[in-house]
Amino acid sequence: MATYTIQYKKTVAKELKKLSLTDRLQVIKAIQALADEPRPVGVATLQGSKGLFRIRWGDYRIIYEIHVTELLIQVIKVGHRKEVYRDRFLLREEEVVTSVQ
Repeated sequence: MATYTIQYKKTVAKELKKLSLTDRLQVIKAIQALADEPRPVGVATLQGSKGLFRIRWGDYRIIYEIHVTELLIQVIKVGHRKEVYRDRFLLREEEVVTSVQ
């Protein structure tokens, strides 16, 4: 299986900075694992949103799109489970960044 490239929306970097260091490292590790397995065990498609997937990491959710033809995973949003689903219709309007530090 080919390895996917991972891209992040600009707001994902801001959202990750809000997390504690240990949570941030674990979430980034989960995101990086998507490059090898874009549909891991426990993945779910978001209802009402075509092509958006969600994985859980503790109390946090990672929402992303898979572009199979381009071998690309675009991380749309990362956040606490209580807040991540708000403003779902605005998820695709932001610019893309290729890496998060």
